Amino acid sequence: MGNFIDTAESDFGDLALRKLFEAADEDGSGKLDPGELKTALNNLGFSWVDEKKADQLTGKGDLNGDGLIDFEEFKRMAPTVLRQNLMKLAKQ
Repeated sequence: MGNFIDTAESDFGDLALRKLFEAADEDGSGKLDPGELKTALNNLGFSWVDEKKADQLTGKGDLNGDGLIDFEEFKRMAPTVLRQNLMKLAKQ
């Protein structure tokens, strides 16, 4: 799984992250709010991500201070978030 996550910098990884982002962007705004992030991570099986954790992740990933995650911010944060949560999922 780590090898898949490490493809984030490739064309394939960019496409995969784009599709994940688009699926998470429920309102089509081009940005993810904490609720959309929580729902997306829960849908991936990360049931421990609650509102508080989603708010924390949004705060860490939000580079421009608008309280939302755009695609460029998502591309930066997703590999780390996915790796950490996949490891946690594997231990369950």
